[in-house]
Amino acid sequence: MPDAPKTDEQTQTPPWGDDFDAAKAWNLIQNLRAEKTALQTKVTDVTTERDTLKSERQARENEGKTAEQKAADDLTAAQSATAAARRELYIERALRKHAIPEDLVEFLSGDTEEDILAKAEKLAAVKPAEKTDEQQVTPPAPGMPTPALKPGHGGDAPVEFDPDAIADAARKSI
Repeated sequence: MPDAPKTDEQTQTPPWGDDFDAAKAWNLIQNLRAEKTALQTKVTDVTTERDTLKSERQARENEGKTAEQKAADDLTAAQSATAAARRELYIERALRKHAIPEDLVEFLSGDTEEDILAKAEKLAAVKPAEKTDEQQVTPPAPGMPTPALKPGHGGDAPVEFDPDAIADAARKSI
């Protein structure tokens, strides 16, 4: 039986090369998996150690304190968290009331609702700059087709684009 002609797929070298060794590849995969497991274990150990050190530091800080001092520290932390939450609430209210864009939130400062609302009113009063004639959208180049789109409608039939007519007009003008 004559040999069938070889196709391009049969004559090309495989993407992994001619010197591919399956045993080496498998050994490499096993080593990479072992390294991955070792790194994951190390990360877990570091996280556990960090948490242990954090609790030890907290215990050392609380060693000389009385129960009243500990309660006062907890109260201070709770009060600062409450103040931050209130401020965020005031900002959200101002954003909703005055329809201020999210990128202007950084300009709303203050600790009371009145301060934040006053600044929000000022920001809402600022109008974006009007576009000058130079900034207006330029009409499309002559000879280019323009879309005839109207929201909610199919639009009017577009002006037919006839390249032959344009070429004839260009030849006559020469």
